[in-house]
Amino acid sequence: MTPTFLRFSKALPGAGYRPGDAVTALLVLSLLLLGLQTGLLGRLDNALTDARFTLSQRPPTGELVVVAIDTKSLAANPVWPWPRAEYARLIDVLDEEGAAAIGFDLDFSAAGAFGTDQALADAVMGARAEVMTAVFRQPVDGVPGMMVEMLPNTKIRSHVTLASVAYPTSANGLVRMLPAAEPFSFGPVPSIGAQLSGVAPAEAVALDFGIDLDGIVTYSFSDVLARRVPAGAFAGKKVLVGATAIELGDEFSLPTKGLWPGVFLNALGYETLAQGRALRTAPPWTTLLLVGLVVATGVHPRTRRDLLPYALGLGVIGAGLFGLSLVLHEALVLRFDIGAPLLALVFSGGFCLLREAEQQAGTLFRNQMINQAQRLLFERLVHESHGGIITLNRFGDVELCNPQARKMLGIASNPVGKPVGIVAPALAAHVRTPVEPTSLRTAEIEVETEGEDEVSTIEVSISRLEIPLSASRFERRREPREVTLVSLYDATPARRAAEAERLAKEEHAAASEAKSLLIATMSHELRTPLNHIIGFAELIAGEMMGPVGTPEYTEYAGHIGTGGKRLLSVVNDMLLAGQLQSNEIAIYEDEAALEGILNEALDGLSRDPAQVEVAIAAHRARIDAKLVGTAVRHLVDNALKFGGGSDVRVSVNNRGDELRLRVEDDGPGVDLERAELTSLFVQADGTLARTQDGCGIGLFLVDGIARLHGGRLRLFSAPGRGFAAEVILPGRAIAPRAAGRLVA
Repeated sequence: MTPTFLRFSKALPGAGYRPGDAVTALLVLSLLLLGLQTGLLGRLDNALTDARFTLSQRPPTGELVVVAIDTKSLAANPVWPWPRAEYARLIDVLDEEGAAAIGFDLDFSAAGAFGTDQALADAVMGARAEVMTAVFRQPVDGVPGMMVEMLPNTKIRSHVTLASVAYPTSANGLVRMLPAAEPFSFGPVPSIGAQLSGVAPAEAVALDFGIDLDGIVTYSFSDVLARRVPAGAFAGKKVLVGATAIELGDEFSLPTKGLWPGVFLNALGYETLAQGRALRTAPPWTTLLLVGLVVATGVHPRTRRDLLPYALGLGVIGAGLFGLSLVLHEALVLRFDIGAPLLALVFSGGFCLLREAEQQAGTLFRNQMINQAQRLLFERLVHESHGGIITLNRFGDVELCNPQARKMLGIASNPVGKPVGIVAPALAAHVRTPVEPTSLRTAEIEVETEGEDEVSTIEVSISRLEIPLSASRFERRREPREVTLVSLYDATPARRAAEAERLAKEEHAAASEAKSLLIATMSHELRTPLNHIIGFAELIAGEMMGPVGTPEYTEYAGHIGTGGKRLLSVVNDMLLAGQLQSNEIAIYEDEAALEGILNEALDGLSRDPAQVEVAIAAHRARIDAKLVGTAVRHLVDNALKFGGGSDVRVSVNNRGDELRLRVEDDGPGVDLERAELTSLFVQADGTLARTQDGCGIGLFLVDGIARLHGGRLRLFSAPGRGFAAEVILPGRAIAPRAAGRLVA
């Protein structure tokens, strides 16, 4: 034998025991018990079984065909559920094609449309093939332990064979087992796979997920009805009919396969039984025997040179166990759980390897590698740091200086090994003062930039590190090593930016205050003469002081009054905008009738409100009626103005704990991503060529009014898809009310 084989043989059971092997065995057994309690062993065995399924693939028998209610079929007949006559037609087509048996994975418990159940019953009675329909039990909501039996309705039940389509799921939601039958009040009902295959297992069996479900011949329901399938496709075949469209939601999670429609799960049950692939589980004592062998032998290397052969031996044993389980799976259809033996092998080997590796690893080599890694990491961090870093020895000589520090201090040549007083005189005074190891000293220095008439402000942090003596016999120092760490940060850009930001904020605040003051002052100054103009125009138009004489003068006076009112409304809005900007407005909340607020707002419109539809489902709210009325007026006015002549819909309702006021139109819409519509003086079309009047203040006011109430404004629009604005007020703004009604 070669020396390698001799060392390998020493790593196998029977190589002898060492002190600590009993402790290792106890630890291994304890970990296995813990894995059993936590379900780790079960998950591991399932994963190994799934791996065997993946390696042991086989095609279907070809004796089963699936007719799928897929998306294509739903598109052809989009009204779901379909009339029972559709399934009657399918039975007739399949019977004509010579199908041997037809199984429906569909619920026929409810009565169908008038006459369709009888049509389905007639098709079943007239068919030469046996027809099976699904039955299952489901829990009753609110009644724990109560199950209701879902059976075909009475017109169909007596003419079909009942078949169960229920499958138990594991804790992680996977289906692994095929029940032999499901208990009903009238007796057990076999699964549809058992009914179709003619195999009646005495108990639940494990499904064989190595069977290729993609290989099962499948035709679309609509193609079968339209006879767009090959001739003889169903002759002598057993047919399963079920939903595969995702929108119908009939899906199960299967190991190694993911989500599959329920009809294919039934097909898998049929194929498992038809091919005789119902997995049996090996007796538990076989697993226990293997665990005992692995733990009792205490596999371990005898010398440090045996570590590699020992590790290889563990791999060979593990691969052999898996190969044995794969052979039993393939040849004897037997599930041989090897999770516990493998874990015992891993734990035993792991403990032994850790024990030997701890003794074998050279302390010097480990320390060298650690020191090298730390040095490389330190150098990388220092050189790529955004701040300056300088280290000094106990004598004040520079040991390390990164490029950032050299740039900040204007050091031209390499300063390493030189006294800090020579290379950086500005630092010398701060460094000479002693620093305690646990303290940090900060200071500021000013450095003139070479070639420029500017002075940079550098923030300096100084700390002292003490490297203690090592207990190693290789330590040659007699006292701890001291290192002074100097960190530099150029605060000049940050301070300049902060100063620029402060000045900009002051300028912006001054400009905003001046604008608000101008708006408020001009608004107050304009209101008095506007009231005079409106008053005198109304006197003239109403001929309150006597006939004017010329009818045109009366008409002109009316126009003057109308224009004055519109201008006064704009002035009032400008005043309100100034108050909102300066936060100088208070709200006066009181319970108000929403219908009255809407009517008053509609009456105050400058445009005809005849095309406005109003629907109120919430009648009273605790709000500031005047401000909310202003918001409604602007929203409706905008919809009439920019809606392109479309109808405008106004609705008020409660949704959850919120009060929602919505105004929408079917106009041309806007691109919300490009238009900041809630900003002051901003319009969707801000060009001089726009066709609509307005100053872009309405949505700004609506947004501000909503925020004053603790709510928010939401906008919905897109080019060509209309525009909708919704004011949402929080639940505290909703007053108790009676059932809503529609107001036109």
